[in-house]
Amino acid sequence: MPLFRTPVWIVYLGGHSLTVYTDPRTQKFALELPLSMVKNQEVIDPKGLESALFEIIKKAEGKKPNVQILLAPDIVYHKVVPASDMDNEEYEQKSFLEDIPFEPPEIASSSVRSDANLTLFAVNKNFIYAFKNIFTKYGWEVTQIVPIAAYGDFGPTDLTPDEVARIDLAQSTGVDADLLHDNEKVAATVQKEGAQRLPWLLMLMIVSLLFMATMVLIRLKPELFGVARKIPVTPAPVPVVATSAAQIPPVIVVANTPIPVSTTFEKKNTTVQIVDRSGNLDLANRVKDRLTGAGFETITFATQSALPNTGAQVQFNSGVSNPLRGEVRAILSSLFPTIVTSETPSTTFGIVIFTGQ
Repeated sequence: MPLFRTPVWIVYLGGHSLTVYTDPRTQKFALELPLSMVKNQEVIDPKGLESALFEIIKKAEGKKPNVQILLAPDIVYHKVVPASDMDNEEYEQKSFLEDIPFEPPEIASSSVRSDANLTLFAVNKNFIYAFKNIFTKYGWEVTQIVPIAAYGDFGPTDLTPDEVARIDLAQSTGVDADLLHDNEKVAATVQKEGAQRLPWLLMLMIVSLLFMATMVLIRLKPELFGVARKIPVTPAPVPVVATSAAQIPPVIVVANTPIPVSTTFEKKNTTVQIVDRSGNLDLANRVKDRLTGAGFETITFATQSALPNTGAQVQFNSGVSNPLRGEVRAILSSLFPTIVTSETPSTTFGIVIFTGQ
């Protein structure tokens, strides 16, 4: 059963002629295209072409049909190559298009595959779209543009009623050879490839989100994952014991307290006097050895009467930094049970250490 139904009309377009076949097929409108209007598949006079087509459109008496444009052999480039592997066919297609005398953006192409051959088609897109756009402007919807060679051998400028009747525009070759939807085919291919990649992209996003959520949970609830929570270590406070000697609260340094780091330069330039009050020079020498090992270079000795004292007293000059003070107290804490600190009135020594019994 013929698939042409009203209002589907056929437009047979050649290099210098155009024929419209209406329903019934015996009715047709013909138009000659002079060289002053079109030449070598290029429109020379766009306004003249529109005026000429408008005369054809007026004969439709207000009807707005769907239009199938068939392209005559004289405006279609085509090549038949043996069906083979994909690489060879791509090479043949590339070579075929390179031989077309138009720039790539101006070319519309398609192909039809059979068991033995691959038939390639190409046209000047600007030329056939000039006709398509005029028809669309006046309400004729162009639904397909197909080289007539896709259906077999036909006349170059005119079709007989029998030839028109045996053309089946719905067959698969016509769909494959369609040049109107050339760009839509490319877009469909891109869309298909994008759809194939979409599940992988979604999976990657899900995995990334799960990873970030896991890291947040590990920070907030490490025990859920068998990870020990890190508890910040706060140094123990240093107890302060009052003294009546200098009215300055002494500092008792507990053994194994971390030694604050002081600069080597300050220790080299700070003078230290060790005043022995214990009557035990061996203890004073041990103090000197500890200070020397810590980096102090200028150390002198003095003695005073023995006092009933079981600790040490340290006097600091006001110019001694807090880190250095802390280091000295830490050194002495390993030798004396208690340490009393105060400010020294001496301008000769930066640090004065009184050793007790």
